[in-house]
Amino acid sequence: LQVRLGGIAMGALVTLEAGGLKQAQTVVSQSSFLSYNGRRLHFGLGKAAKVDALTVAWPSGRTERFNIEGINRLVRLEEGQGRP
Repeated sequence: LQVRLGGIAMGALVTLEAGGLKQAQTVVSQSSFLSYNGRRLHFGLGKAAKVDALTVAWPSGRTERFNIEGINRLVRLEEGQGRP
């Protein structure tokens, strides 16, 4: 699953739970001469058939939970569209 956060997302912490395992990644942007790291976060789900929970702790201090339908895709999430 790939996750891309819209708006002001640098420093946001994304936590994903699937198949009894929990993963967390922070949105960072790093670059150097002739290189660039995109803002998409990649989560490997292994044998999990669905995402059990996805939580975003935004830089503004707001924490939201999102329902994710399906796997093997890119989802774009915006602050204010999840549930507390």
